[in-house]
Amino acid sequence: MRPPATDTGSRAAVASRIDADALVGALGLSPGDVVSFVGAGGKTTLVLATARGARARGLSTVVTTTTRMWPVQAEDANGLGVRVVMGGRDGAKAAGIDTTEVDRIHADPAVDLVVVEADGSRGRAAKAPASHEPVIAYSTTVVVPVLGVTALGGPISEVCHRPELMAGLAGVGEDHPLDEDVVAALWSAANGAFRNVPEGARVVGVLNQVEDFGTARRLARRILGAVTPDGRRPHSVVLVGLVGTDTSPSRVEAVRSEK
Repeated sequence: MRPPATDTGSRAAVASRIDADALVGALGLSPGDVVSFVGAGGKTTLVLATARGARARGLSTVVTTTTRMWPVQAEDANGLGVRVVMGGRDGAKAAGIDTTEVDRIHADPAVDLVVVEADGSRGRAAKAPASHEPVIAYSTTVVVPVLGVTALGGPISEVCHRPELMAGLAGVGEDHPLDEDVVAALWSAANGAFRNVPEGARVVGVLNQVEDFGTARRLARRILGAVTPDGRRPHSVVLVGLVGTDTSPSRVEAVRSEK
């Protein structure tokens, strides 16, 4: 078995066409960070692009997962010249490592940055987390909830992993379209985008696969205005353009609160 194909090729090929340096900058990553990608809609591609950008900046980088990853995706990360740490095999996939192992890697003075895929989505472009998700290490300093904007407008039942949870957060039926109100509900719910985020970690949303940056900026501002019941809100939202068929790097743009 192999991972599902993307619309534009392998994840490694797509990641190679994202402006990786701009992505690392927009996420605000620096030596000592542990960044955990959660949500849905291109996490593995963003992990690979982040690792590539970090390596280009001279950062000693480790890529890992606390869930599961297709072996070919681990090989793609290894091909970037970064260290890849996986568990054993779990069926057709490579098993993730325990969160305490992530903490141990972070404590290694020879490691500048740890990039973690900390969630699963079964190939869907959006998701709401179950009670055991995401699997985020205590040492995580940056959490990146991802949403593939190609899912917008589609029925929750078709475009979301765990659609019953997404619909429940927004108080709508599973046949309701994934719209801005539903996304805002995901970010303002106690058990939504901030689930299992360690206290003190910075949260940076990513809207991935963007074609219309004007529409994406409007959604980003809705996300930035969302506040959880305990007062948490995102630091910023990064827009990553849909990778096209040309050779130019995919556009990356950070949207921050105006306050």
